[in-house]
Amino acid sequence: MKKILLIMIVTLISVVSYAQKKGDMNVGFSIYGSAGKLINQSFDDEELGLESQPLNSLFGIGVELSYFAKDNLRLGVALGMPYTTSPIDYENGDWKKVRTIGFSFNPNISYYVKLADKFYYTPEFGIAIEAGTMKEDAIANFPMHIDGYFGWSSYISFIAFEYQISPRFSMAAGCGSLGYSSVKELQCDIKTGQFYFKLNQASLSARFYF
Repeated sequence: MKKILLIMIVTLISVVSYAQKKGDMNVGFSIYGSAGKLINQSFDDEELGLESQPLNSLFGIGVELSYFAKDNLRLGVALGMPYTTSPIDYENGDWKKVRTIGFSFNPNISYYVKLADKFYYTPEFGIAIEAGTMKEDAIANFPMHIDGYFGWSSYISFIAFEYQISPRFSMAAGCGSLGYSSVKELQCDIKTGQFYFKLNQASLSARFYF
């Protein structure tokens, strides 16, 4: 009798599995951000040191819907609202900044590699499309400037993990990405692009399975 009961318990555990199976879906809520410093050049070619320089910072919130097309292969679509601020010049004892606020659309794909019971390594590849408003403080002889922007990026997030607290709830965290981004200021018709490697951006997500 005890053996039968044990077999039933093991069978039940295998049915209520923590592994991500084909057909599983989840909705996730996330916060993400980064902070760092770059040495800037003032408009009179003076090098501005790091001592008093404000951080180049990013903060955002997002929501995501995901579907497992195959066991351990997750397809997701995320919507986000990022906010950034960066120093651009130092003038009359005050740092001038450029600020952006936007909305992003981010289709992505992740693969789940089981490292331990309920703990997974989840590298992600995605494309993010973003549009919003950019506000630049007045600098030297240039007045305050407000412009719209549109940009896109492709990335690989290579430090990402998920821990399943229960069959219906998990927490995910990540940092570090490699990719390429392109941004265009609409009114000024200025376009910039760059390859990047980041370790200073982190995210934290809560995911609810159904």
